[in-house]
Parts: sequence; structure tokens; C-alpha cells
Amino acid sequence: MPHPLDPLSEEEIREVAAILLRDRGVEPPRWRFGVIELREPPKPALLAAGRTPREALVTCWNREDGQTYKARVSLGEDCVLSWEHRAGEQANFTEDEFYECNQALLREPRVAEALARFGINDLDLVLFDTWAYGAHLLSEKYRGRRVGWTDVWVRNSESSNPSRSAA
Repeated sequence: MPHPLDPLSEEEIREVAAILLRDRGVEPPRWRFGVIELREPPKPALLAAGRTPREALVTCWNREDGQTYKARVSLGEDCVLSWEHRAGEQANFTEDEFYECNQALLREPRVAEALARFGINDLDLVLFDTWAYGAHLLSEKYRGRRVGWTDVWVRNSESSNPSRSAA
């Protein structure tokens, strides 16, 4: 049995995802998970004798409409304790989205043209580091969409770390 403050195990994370699939229809690839983490029990529960229930906090979103949801899931009770639509909020980008954004920007001719104006012609040395905007930073025009900003990094060689470009 894990300590009540141990991070969720791989098995527990899979169990949380399975509970959300069963109870809320959260099924990849239509849905993405931004965070699945331990909900730390309140101090009185830690001090009480006996088994401390394990719960998870989840942030996920529907890829079809970009809507973000937050959930609390009980592993011991095998159920969703809370499910809240977070209208106007946007979860952090996932590793998959970082890759997808990087690939999309590398294929975009206007991006290559803009970088060339700064003398950056080898796109194999470029990394686009995309981050999600917070809810309050999005203009009304883009509400409900997955929107981010991108830092551009350029490596000096194939084996070097990226450094911020002038672009």
C-alpha cells in the first residue's frame, strides 16, 4: 500500500483514466489529459488511524470543441467525485501538442520565409516551443479555441542545445 502522499503510480493513473472513460466518456484521441495527479488528503485524514483514501485531480479537454474540464476521482470508491466544465479556460499543452505545433510550423512556408529574413535557413536546427495562453489572456475572438504562443529556438549545430533566436 502506498504512503498517502506518494505520487500516483502508473497503474493508478491508468485506473483514473479508465474511470473517466466509463463515467464521463473521456476517451482518447478525442480527449486529452493535461494533468492526472494525486489530490493530497487533508491533514486530519493523514493523522487519523486507518487507510487514507487515494484521490486524483484531473485536467482534461475535448479536442473537438476545446472545452476544458476538471475532475476529482476516487480510486477507492471507483467513481468520479466531481466533474466541472471550466468555460473560458484552457489547459496546458501536452507533449503531443508541442510536437504537433512544432511539425505544423516547420511545414508552414510563411514561417520559413520569416526565419530566412533573420538568416535562419536550416529548419532542422529550429525548435518551436509552444505554450498555452491562460484564460484571461485570450481575446474574445479566440475563446473556446486552443491558442498558444511560440518561442523560437535555434541550435548552432545538430548536437547543441537550442538558444533563443532573434526571430
